[in-house]
Amino acid sequence: MTPAPARVLFLHGGPGLTCQLERDRYGDSLPVRWWDQPHFEAEQLGAFDRLVDAAVEELHRLSHIANGPIALLASSFGAHLALALIEQVPAKVNRLSIVGGILDLRTALVRLGFRVAEQNQDASLATASQNARQSTDSASLWALIDSLFSVPNLLHFYWGPTATLQREAMDELAATGALFHVPTYQAVLNDFMTRRPAPPVTWRGSADVWIGRCDPYALPSDAESWRGVLPQASVQFVETGHFPHLELAPSVWMPEV
Repeated sequence: MTPAPARVLFLHGGPGLTCQLERDRYGDSLPVRWWDQPHFEAEQLGAFDRLVDAAVEELHRLSHIANGPIALLASSFGAHLALALIEQVPAKVNRLSIVGGILDLRTALVRLGFRVAEQNQDASLATASQNARQSTDSASLWALIDSLFSVPNLLHFYWGPTATLQREAMDELAATGALFHVPTYQAVLNDFMTRRPAPPVTWRGSADVWIGRCDPYALPSDAESWRGVLPQASVQFVETGHFPHLELAPSVWMPEV
């Protein structure tokens, strides 16, 4: 059977991650374009703008095929791509769903650092987290990121307690080197961290935000932060880690399915 045309563009996180976990889990069963974002060399200038340009191009392509606007499904850092798209091409987007999205990058990484440091009893990581929280410079944030990257069981902190199969699938993909492209992460974040926070959006389409209660990046107060950016958003806390769309059935985060 030929799959139906995609009505949803998925914007994965990272930056530098992949959609392979989603493709392995859902295949063609959902009307979603599991789009792998382009890779960059670590020294690439303007990498975030290039990433946005690529996403705009893919959105236009899908919208042309569908002969109408497309829904966005954004995970983690992909939320920033989604916000850029509804600012640049609002008429092409009819719905926005954010699963485990990140608004403030530094705050999220500091929270993760303290969570991992506490559970692993890692004093050096706790120090790096404290330095990044107290500073606004990029050097302290990259020092925290380097410390996090050295944690052997880091990926396990992203999942809820019942997501054993999903965690194992991520571990297997990481072991092959196909989960994460580090140079892209470096290039996009280097560009992104120099930017001012985006203002609240003027787009007023339907918006939903799902936040995992076990997400190491998240706190209950994030609901108000999301409503500050997307005043019309329905913000829901769910019993997952950082990837609600991989732990919960699509009927939860894609109500139209």
